[in-house]
Amino acid sequence: MKNIIKWIENLEELKPVPTGISPQLNKIEGIKAVIFDIYGTLLVSASDDVEKARTYAPNLRVALGEAGYLILKKNENEINEALEFMLGLFVSNIKRHHFRRRKRGVKFSEVNIRHIWLEVLNMAIRNHLIAKTSESKPDNLAIIFDLLSNKIYPMPQMKSVIQQLENAGKHLGIVSNAQFYTPIVLNYLLSGSIGEKDFVQHFDPSLLVFSYHVQRAKPDFGLFERLLKTLKTKFGILPAGAVYIGNDMFKDIFPAQRCGMKTVFFAGDQRSIRLREDRPEIAGIIPDAVITGLDQIPALLEV
Repeated sequence: MKNIIKWIENLEELKPVPTGISPQLNKIEGIKAVIFDIYGTLLVSASDDVEKARTYAPNLRVALGEAGYLILKKNENEINEALEFMLGLFVSNIKRHHFRRRKRGVKFSEVNIRHIWLEVLNMAIRNHLIAKTSESKPDNLAIIFDLLSNKIYPMPQMKSVIQQLENAGKHLGIVSNAQFYTPIVLNYLLSGSIGEKDFVQHFDPSLLVFSYHVQRAKPDFGLFERLLKTLKTKFGILPAGAVYIGNDMFKDIFPAQRCGMKTVFFAGDQRSIRLREDRPEIAGIIPDAVITGLDQIPALLEV
């Protein structure tokens, strides 16, 4: 996992693009727990669209090499065909998983990307498109491919704001549509250390809810209910004593508010702001505050 560090350290700087939305900095009192979304909130991030994966053949080629896999095809046309086959399989396997889960009544399902990539790699090996070596690491492939395909960078003031909230005694948590590599990358950006466990410095380990674990994705209420149960049983904090901060009105603000939490809409980057005005579910859903920068959070919560 240590050779992943260079990929995180060399992330291309991304600056938030102003949205033109004015902040609404209404004070929110009585908050004991601050819960964050990650992509588009703590991290600058473009929208991840599984369909776009079909266009990422150069990224897959780099990731395969860095993860210790050999491409067995020789000429460029055959190499491109092999890469496109793998990416097509990647997309179709994700869609098949979602279809199966929907048939079981799971409206908002999530995949474990480890399993998806293992299926793709095994099929490619059986078809003599690639070969394993003693250095092959499928987890590294998944991480490098995502870092190349879904550009991310820390939001301005991310680290200092989180430290300020922690110093003020707030319980910090995460509810995120995320994969196994998300806490790995976020933890390194916050602490400079890397590991393979779901641990993020400054955040309580019992308040980390990642969609890939439960194979359900936001806006599924179950992710928030899992967090709220821990807040109540472990810390005696009721939903109204927790605030959720996210950039998506449907996936973040809607479920958090319906579960009784206070909500803050992050409108700080045009790439990732999601107003979702076409969704009937958000009719009447108004966040308790709107921010355009993470540095507005401490004053908002009177920290």
